[in-house]
Amino acid sequence: MTTYVIVGFPGESEQEFATSAEFAVSMDFARIHVFPFSPRPGTAAAAMPDQVSPQTKKARVEYMLATARQSARKFQRRFLSRTMDVLWENQKAGQWNGLTDNYMRVWVTSSQNLANHLLPARLLECGNQGLRGELAAESDS
Repeated sequence: MTTYVIVGFPGESEQEFATSAEFAVSMDFARIHVFPFSPRPGTAAAAMPDQVSPQTKKARVEYMLATARQSARKFQRRFLSRTMDVLWENQKAGQWNGLTDNYMRVWVTSSQNLANHLLPARLLECGNQGLRGELAAESDS
């Protein structure tokens, strides 16, 4: 499950922002896309009172991004030791990466051309860019 969060909408109080962050943590989202509110000329929101300062928006975005990373890690840990099908996309420095059906990024080392193949991988550990795994024999899945 993923979501989009806009922070710093006009009138957003510290308490409202804190409630949003707490909610995001409680939901265990696989991914949270975070955006600062950006006023567009001619829109009702651009003319609303209580515009949130750029500094406050920046701090809230940073906090919500940290929350997003924490939530993604927690979500990913639920799948460790499982074998899941991965649609392999591309290779970088000998590491293939692709996505599971629930949008978790998986990395494996393989000399095979995995591009555009749906193959199972055993998920071993969480990393900064997603999950590290190993290709699994079809009998493992």
